[in-house]
Amino acid sequence: MEIFRDLGLLSPVYVPLILSVVLFFSAGKDDHSKVWLGWGMLNAAFLFLANYFYFQKHYEIYTYLHSLHISSVLAAYPFIYTYILKLTSPPGKKVRAWIHFLPSIIFFFLSAPVFYFMLNVQERVQFMSEYRFAPDFSNPLMNYLLVVRFLNIVCLFVQIFLYFILSFRLLRKHRYEAVNWFADYGKIGLKWMWLFNSLFFGMAILSIFFYSVNPVKLFGDDRYLVIPLFLLGLLIWVLGVLGFRQKPLFDERDRLAVRLEGRIEPESAIISRIRTIFQEQKPWLNNDFKLADLCLELGSNRTYVSQAINRSYGVNFSTFVNQYRVDEAKRLLSLQPILLLEDVAIRSGFGSTVSMSRAFKQLENVTPGMLRDRLRFIPEPGQM
Repeated sequence: MEIFRDLGLLSPVYVPLILSVVLFFSAGKDDHSKVWLGWGMLNAAFLFLANYFYFQKHYEIYTYLHSLHISSVLAAYPFIYTYILKLTSPPGKKVRAWIHFLPSIIFFFLSAPVFYFMLNVQERVQFMSEYRFAPDFSNPLMNYLLVVRFLNIVCLFVQIFLYFILSFRLLRKHRYEAVNWFADYGKIGLKWMWLFNSLFFGMAILSIFFYSVNPVKLFGDDRYLVIPLFLLGLLIWVLGVLGFRQKPLFDERDRLAVRLEGRIEPESAIISRIRTIFQEQKPWLNNDFKLADLCLELGSNRTYVSQAINRSYGVNFSTFVNQYRVDEAKRLLSLQPILLLEDVAIRSGFGSTVSMSRAFKQLENVTPGMLRDRLRFIPEPGQM
């Protein structure tokens, strides 16, 4: 039975480790977000491995990991934030990810020289098992490590609140800017990431609270800290799986569109060419159609095209495209009111009935189903 118990306790270690390998091998050439998430999974695997040795009271082993453990805990949320940052950053935007790991690096160097080189093995074990819970303040080096521990806990609390807010701001910014890149925001809205960020924040706060107040004093056993940490581990698994399934938001088309210099021409000329393309080629019938496709067809820079649409029509790219799709859906329903909404969505360029319903509510203030019902009950001219 002990082997099953150990397998359960070590699951937060080997599951992220496996996920990291999967993420590294599945990442495409320019899919930097999966690579960063893979490193985040590796960090999580090490973090929970150190937790395992600590809670099993293998202090002789844990003492070799302690300062690295401090560093890995402070790197956990920055890895998640960097994953979102890399995933949502459009091509051509420079992202400085390393700056988010400065606290992790600083606390490693605050702890490691004293803990590894100025204390012997017995003193390190004493500090981990006894001194930090009931200090007598007789050892200056251990007192210094107590101060580092206190500052580390304060930094963790600040970091969790900070990255919770920063992650939401980043997701909100993505939602605001994505409508100028994509016609169907529903595909790239990252709703799962909004929910994950809230759950991770709650579990992280609970874990750090238990760690800081000392579960031994509260419950008589520090293994009670395992519960929130195990739940936190489950969330890490979910992040790894959903991150593996998440497709890159930007592809080679977007990178090519950003690099286009475009020719200098009046906005009216750009709009005229857009109208011609939309009327003759009907690219909006492709549910994967986005601004980059239009830019490549026009041979014009993304910024020029986006600004031309915004200024001429007073709407973003997504609304501009979806108006054509809504008009096509209305035409189809007027001709054949008995059509299934799924068929109407596909034939009018929407990726799904959900996307079509969202566009109808925004532009027509009515759902496709309501419109179809109205058309079904319009009497024929001879029946008036």
